[in-house]
Amino acid sequence: MINVDQVAVLKGPQGTLFGRNATGGLIQVTSRTPTPDFTADLQTTYGNYNTVGTLGYVSGGVAKGLMASTAVMCENQGDGFGKNLVTGQDVQTHRSIAGRGKLLWQADADTDITLSGVMAATETVRPPSRCLR
Repeated sequence: MINVDQVAVLKGPQGTLFGRNATGGLIQVTSRTPTPDFTADLQTTYGNYNTVGTLGYVSGGVAKGLMASTAVMCENQGDGFGKNLVTGQDVQTHRSIAGRGKLLWQADADTDITLSGVMAATETVRPPSRCLR
């Protein structure tokens, strides 16, 4: 998460805020607000099981009073957590991509309208099946 602005931890129960019988607390993660000035961040990681990850964030002004930001995460795990004993292939490898976008329109000094969206997808990579002969 490259675009985190604030993290708040609220102890439970939070029935007043989140409805009756809500027994747990809340971890609220707030993302950065788009800015009129161009801002960009990029991080690349390498980890266990030949995992390569990239995080990117871009924010800036689109037009007068209109700002946008987007954050993207891509991860590719090349080696699996184990081996299939029959085929010898790696198992539990995956590819993931996630993104979050925000559009901020400042209509006037007292009115801000924010539109945000989130997208995530994970694909489990399986080797091609082979027939045993």
